[in-house]
Amino acid sequence: MLQDDAVVILLNESRKQYANVESESKERSVELCLSIAMQSVNPQVKIVPAAEFRRTLFPEKAFGETPRSAEALLVIFQRQEVQAQAQKLGIRYLVVVDTDTHTYGEKDEFAAKGLVWAAGQTWTRSSNLLAFIIDIRHPVRSGSLSSRSSGTAGFVVPFLFVLPLPPIPLIAGTENEACSALGRATINFLEGREEPATETIK
Repeated sequence: MLQDDAVVILLNESRKQYANVESESKERSVELCLSIAMQSVNPQVKIVPAAEFRRTLFPEKAFGETPRSAEALLVIFQRQEVQAQAQKLGIRYLVVVDTDTHTYGEKDEFAAKGLVWAAGQTWTRSSNLLAFIIDIRHPVRSGSLSSRSSGTAGFVVPFLFVLPLPPIPLIAGTENEACSALGRATINFLEGREEPATETIK
């Protein structure tokens, strides 16, 4: 199904702690993560860079001025000249992604063993990703897929006697995990092996 059809991955809305963090660099990071996951399933899948897509279809608009939501893109692609421009790049599908990462459940932690103490704080970090698939030849919204990953994050400050040592971060890569799951689900959907993205909880 994707032998000659390219895919472009676009960021619609990205939120962190309920604040917008949309930018071209954020779009590139989401695009890279999904591309790697999709190509892990099908190394032959063609990905057209989002920057090239925007530059070709909206040459005089800045990133924040281009249509990004699935609804806005569906309206734009009702026009045959817009479809023709995208098809020159080989594009058949748009993958429009929303991301939302937030934290909750903060807890203070303390531990001691002999002369070594440790104090810190942990919290749960949760990332939710949603992708809308648009087939530009019709154009219709072909489907939607979602993925969620949660994990523990925080920091620990160890003390030797009473001297604090540098804090040690506890990192939860929830967005990358959710993004990878979403990428694999997306390629399976496009190739007719529909498979919901799995939820990963650590």
